[in-house]
Amino acid sequence: HSCCLALFRHRFEAMPLKVIRKKPAASSSPSRSSTNFVKTRPSAVKTSVLRKPSAASKAPRGGSGGDTHGSKYESVEALWEAELKDETSRNKWYAQGEKYWKGQDASIDGVLGGFAQTHGPDIRESKRFIQWVRDRGDLVLPKGSGSVLDCGAGIGRVTAHLLREQFGTVDLIEPNRRLLDKAAADMEGDVKVRNFKWAPLQDMEVADEDYDVIWAQWVLLYLPDDDLVNFFKRCQRMLHPDGLIFVKENRRGR
Repeated sequence: HSCCLALFRHRFEAMPLKVIRKKPAASSSPSRSSTNFVKTRPSAVKTSVLRKPSAASKAPRGGSGGDTHGSKYESVEALWEAELKDETSRNKWYAQGEKYWKGQDASIDGVLGGFAQTHGPDIRESKRFIQWVRDRGDLVLPKGSGSVLDCGAGIGRVTAHLLREQFGTVDLIEPNRRLLDKAAADMEGDVKVRNFKWAPLQDMEVADEDYDVIWAQWVLLYLPDDDLVNFFKRCQRMLHPDGLIFVKENRRGR
């Protein structure tokens, strides 16, 4: 699998896995530009412009297919209707992820599924991408300033090795208490790390306009489509004007 790191702008009616900027209010400082993304990009990093979906894009997505248990579905919508037909089914969906993480070691190797060797390249390429966004003028905050929320932070791997260096303050939110406690112990006394919040992303509640950046890495795949859309809507409220959402997820190689 290869990895896709991208930004989302505000007004994200289209598909996820890109970058969203929150539009500033009319009274915002003109120094915070709202320029459009273009298709130039650094190597190994893919970005896209979010566009308003056409009527055709609202048709059933993806065609027919099946799941890992052998069940067949006519569309993605049909899959979700079967998987999330009631509250019990939704709870069962999330319980599968909770069960997996209960069995993982609270270490870099554990949170990376036994592929600790990907840690170095992951952090390196994320730094390159953030710098590219700064060089374009889309991230106007100088390095070491601004506030960021690390979503699905785990043991704080990304916070410790990337976000605390790139931004001024970091909050972590994580649904697994054991992993979050490990992060809190490792970063105890770090003045750049403000809060450790124990909550699932589908239920998180954070103050409006509290962050310049929201970082979501290798975590959004656990959210069903409807909870993912609601997550982004909450992120919009949580961002300062002209704030950015960074999303990093795996994608199938071609």
